[in-house]
Amino acid sequence: SFSVNLDTVQSNMVYISCDEGQAQLLVDNLSKEGIDILTINDSTVRAVIHLHITDEDIDRTINAFKKINN
Repeated sequence: SFSVNLDTVQSNMVYISCDEGQAQLLVDNLSKEGIDILTINDSTVRAVIHLHITDEDIDRTINAFKKINN
């Protein structure tokens, strides 16, 4: 499982907490869906949104998170 503390989101970077030791697995699973994020430590990953990320890209990312969470 994973979560985002929306109160801490202050920029184009989103830090996502996941179960201890599962960060790399989350990165690997999202990569299979065409989503690139980075591990910060063994229970945190970081996603960055920039100028060339579209609303469709955001929707695709949300759907990828939903898919791997099932």
